[in-house]
Amino acid sequence: RVTSVAITRVAAGQRITLRLYMDTTTSSQMVGMDKLEINVLTLAASNFYRGSFRDASINGRTTTAISWEKDRPVVKFTNLGVSYLTGLAGGAILQFTSVKADLSVICGGPYCQYGAFEGSGLTGACPLGFFQSVL
Repeated sequence: RVTSVAITRVAAGQRITLRLYMDTTTSSQMVGMDKLEINVLTLAASNFYRGSFRDASINGRTTTAISWEKDRPVVKFTNLGVSYLTGLAGGAILQFTSVKADLSVICGGPYCQYGAFEGSGLTGACPLGFFQSVL
């Protein structure tokens, strides 16, 4: 699961803080999370806002594993490495800065739809959900 912790205004744009955690009430699978896909409003928006997410970190560890799809309206955070046990013990913190537009503009409203993957591919457990893009 993903939930918004903080969305604050910074000089570069918006600093977004998300908590990634395991929800045992919706999944009995004992797997972690390695990839987070966030749906963007449209394919045109995905291409327009490409590169908008910067300065990302997972539990304080800097990551540059952010990719914007060219053929579907999705931005991916990969190589997250959130283990099942970490997810149960309060989760991991993913932070990034949105520099071209507010998160609500990129997602197309007050919520972002996401898919959380256990691996880097398109198979396996993939709980879908929404997190707030405005707090």
